[in-house]
Amino acid sequence: MSNSKQQKPFEKENYPISSEIIYYGDRKFTYVVIQEGTYPPTVNHTEAPNYFPIPDNYIIKTTWGLASRSRTIQYSIYYAEEKPHYLICFGDNLQYQVVLAQSPFDASVELHKIITSDKKTAVSGVYFFGLQLKCIDRYRKGRPRELKLHEELSKTIQIKRAKGLAKKEQIHFENSIKNFYNPKDRVVLRTLDFTIENKEYHVTFEDDDSVKKKQKLQSMAYVQDIENIPCNAYCHFAAVESTLPREYAISQTRQEINACIGELIPINFIDLNSTIIQKGPLEEPDITDPLIIEQVVSATGKGAYRSVKKILEYIIPSYIKKGVLDPAIPTIHLRISGDGQNPDCHYTTVLFSGTENYLTLIVAVNALIQELQELSNNGMIINNIFWNFELFFSSDWKFLATCLGFNAANSNYFCPWCEITKNQRGNRQVDWVISKSMSILNENPIAYPGHKLPPLFNMILLKNHVPDKLHIMLRITDRLWELVLQEIKNEGLFNDISQNIIIKEMEKLKIRFEF
Repeated sequence: MSNSKQQKPFEKENYPISSEIIYYGDRKFTYVVIQEGTYPPTVNHTEAPNYFPIPDNYIIKTTWGLASRSRTIQYSIYYAEEKPHYLICFGDNLQYQVVLAQSPFDASVELHKIITSDKKTAVSGVYFFGLQLKCIDRYRKGRPRELKLHEELSKTIQIKRAKGLAKKEQIHFENSIKNFYNPKDRVVLRTLDFTIENKEYHVTFEDDDSVKKKQKLQSMAYVQDIENIPCNAYCHFAAVESTLPREYAISQTRQEINACIGELIPINFIDLNSTIIQKGPLEEPDITDPLIIEQVVSATGKGAYRSVKKILEYIIPSYIKKGVLDPAIPTIHLRISGDGQNPDCHYTTVLFSGTENYLTLIVAVNALIQELQELSNNGMIINNIFWNFELFFSSDWKFLATCLGFNAANSNYFCPWCEITKNQRGNRQVDWVISKSMSILNENPIAYPGHKLPPLFNMILLKNHVPDKLHIMLRITDRLWELVLQEIKNEGLFNDISQNIIIKEMEKLKIRFEF
């Protein structure tokens, strides 16, 4: 039978002067506050109907029961990942522990299972932990909350606090403008930089201009590719310079660019296995980089091709906009080239692994030849403008001779344009001119001495096949310089004195040279 005159709960306390609190309710509890704790930014509450707030970093000793059977147990609460965890220490020296993360009730049930088998002695976990004590709650809420150290906060809270500080500074800045500037002046706070424990924060107040942001990311992706900046190196650099875009954003932009260009200018693959016959060990590979070689080996027999017409459709409108091309003069001079090592400043159309020999090239460039033939014969319409094309071919001597199906440079008939021989090269009485014709070679590939195979790019006039003069000059210079050094060695004059003389002469020419 229940008592109709239940005692109203009250607290006998002088907190915080005295840490002891006596609570009178259905039962008497005596508390000693060891650490009152604080309410975290995201505070949890007990279950209905009371919904008491649950503090963090809270420790209290609770004594209950009759004097002969009283128990004293220490209760603690701490938060981990914004969730309260409950620690109970009991025993003569508080040597035993119970840790739970569910609720105060579950913690008290677990404790009773250990210390007694009498289910009637069960007490609410709220009273064990003293969460109902109004004096502690009032004191916590009445005093300023002590903020955690920056290094103790999660990254989310760190960013949230930095944004909150920046917002307050922005409001203060806008309220102070009228004291220093005319109302007609457009004063804008763009950024705020500050440091907390050596960690830099860069806050931007401008509206998020997606166009400028995208352009900046595209520019950074371009710089990374052109300057060969590894992703790891950029990450280290961005870590010390907060204004730089994050690497993951640049990587995502690069993928978007690749996907977009992949749709505008698709890459088609070429199977070279069934038709290519390599010439043998006399051909030296142009690619010597180990990483590239490893990738090439994994893709042996494969090639890639991009349509010349697709590339022209993409670049010609931009060249018109820049003033490079004039629709009133609709003729484009299109140069075809080939280089195994330095394809910079070019639009790559054909890429394959292998050596520069005729049998490889005739398969790899087959689609390119067909498109060039169409451009030469029929031109091309782009944005309702008809364009004519004059084709040129330029490369080093070896690649040029290979594409012409011609002899090597040291053969008797060594000139692709006239019929001069080795024995006639010193004859200055003869004015050698371009005497060969591409139309004749198309009819008969061996019409001229030295020509053995049909020219690959037979739609390009022979006069428009131009060798790289710088490449030829450097090859000749290298050979002559090699002969000079060999003669010095043969005369026994190759010593420190001669080496120093050569180095000084090179310095006069502003050429870096060393032995």
